Amino acid sequence: MVARVFINRKIEKKFFQEDITLARSKSRIVIISSPSGLGKSSLIDEVVKNGINYDLDHRVKIKQSESEECDFGFFIKRIVKTLDINALHSQADYLRFHEFSLKKNLLEIIGEIAIKKIFSSTGIDNYLDHVKSTEDNIQEWLGNEFNLLLLGKEYIKYVLKERKLILAIENIQNIDNYSAQALKDIIQSTNNVYLIFEYTTGIRYNLSVSELYVFFQEAAEISEYTLSKLDKTEIIKTLDAKDDIIIGILNKSYDASDGNLFKLSLLLNDTNCLKPHKDLAYSETIKNLVNNFNNSLKVILIIIESHRGGISYNRLHEIIATHLSDLLNCRETDASLRLLADNYIIECTSTDIKIAHDSLFKELNKLDGLKKIYIVVLRRMCAFYIEKNQEKLSIEERINNYLYLISFYLKLNSYLDIIKILEQINDDLACFPIDTVINYINLIRATYDINRQDDEFDKEIIKWSVYIYFRCGYYKKIINEISFSTIEDIQVKLCYLAALSSESPLEAMNIITRNKEKDSIYNLGLKLVKLRTLRSLRNVHDCYNLWMEYYENKVFKDSL
Repeated sequence: MVARVFINRKIEKKFFQEDITLARSKSRIVIISSPSGLGKSSLIDEVVKNGINYDLDHRVKIKQSESEECDFGFFIKRIVKTLDINALHSQADYLRFHEFSLKKNLLEIIGEIAIKKIFSSTGIDNYLDHVKSTEDNIQEWLGNEFNLLLLGKEYIKYVLKERKLILAIENIQNIDNYSAQALKDIIQSTNNVYLIFEYTTGIRYNLSVSELYVFFQEAAEISEYTLSKLDKTEIIKTLDAKDDIIIGILNKSYDASDGNLFKLSLLLNDTNCLKPHKDLAYSETIKNLVNNFNNSLKVILIIIESHRGGISYNRLHEIIATHLSDLLNCRETDASLRLLADNYIIECTSTDIKIAHDSLFKELNKLDGLKKIYIVVLRRMCAFYIEKNQEKLSIEERINNYLYLISFYLKLNSYLDIIKILEQINDDLACFPIDTVINYINLIRATYDINRQDDEFDKEIIKWSVYIYFRCGYYKKIINEISFSTIEDIQVKLCYLAALSSESPLEAMNIITRNKEKDSIYNLGLKLVKLRTLRSLRNVHDCYNLWMEYYENKVFKDSL
């Protein structure tokens, strides 16, 4: 079994232990930054576990994959959920979320119907876990989303104001703007709280370290602590490593691991079942571990890895029972999950299952030991989600299923299938307001960026998103995202010029004039002026229909 190892970072640990005890007139924020896997989480676990003169400590665990492109208020919801769950602890001396709400008599804030639904046995968890929801969906289910977030904000303020607390928040680089502002307001209302912002560098972010610093500096005493790669000498000393073989492995694999704590912990704890090899490193450790798995373990691992944000137990069992029962015995599922969890490959919560660490996604995707059944499992899951979308589902559910299909097809290099999916999404999005459309486009683009194997399909995804933006009348997005000089497809050029003619008709006409010989689109000038006029009257629907009429008309096509 692979066990996690805490490498004793003496300097870092001492800094936090001393910093926590200092007397201050305002709250404290430390931004601890490093690339993924250098040990931020294990260090903070060690620090908050021994927090001096502080009440029960709280880790707000937010995985990178679920925080990307998150809805407004997502981080506030997660903080509320963490505090609410920890209120059950014997050391906690504060009310649960629903108890606080009732005591404060906040019925007038969110309404009686919403209160009843929240205070049902599953209401609070459903609300806090409802990450991707449309405005209409929320209003129908819980009432006004904004007022619910205000209620959550008041609860956090109540918990932090009455007691000293260490609050550590993972993947703070992805905090949504609403949560950032709400958290700033909360911090300014107290001088008790000690916050640790765990910032993962080297990936996409919503706020940079410097932006976080500037934003929160008025509310708290703030500083950044950069976590460097683990020191090889300290590792050997901490592990009391005296065996020449283990020391040899450390010396030869340290550079390859980049000081990554997770990589090293797997390596160091698996050495007893591996033959010493001069090239032994993290990838080799994962390879040997997975190659020893039976087919049932491999199938389940592929399913979980393919659902990057996590998969529920019910959905996992449903996929296996309906489309993969010939590859593994359904009765082996629970035992397989326990074995994967024991080896720290996955994490199991009360609601879902996820890959344990972000660095594993890359390693698992390149394993030859999984490739033999990888394609089979992916195609079976494609069939599952296609069949699910034949059922009576909401548009939101269908699009979420499409996101899975896009990620699977990208791994299969099935670009024609992706085009079909995008066309279906195009039709589904037509009934949504523009903000919702943009949220879904961002989700689709993020899904594409995470799963893309190469840049072969980049132009298609850009073309599709341009069509969606144009259809919804979101012209500025088209102009800001692409440059006319980089466009090769004539249809995308037409969309761009039509959008530009609405925002800057003179610039559009200049482009037409400059390119009349090269692209033969000079004759579009008058048509684009007419499009701009329609747009100025806010008749987006007619604008779109007119453009389609021009484009689909044979005479128009011949003019190109």
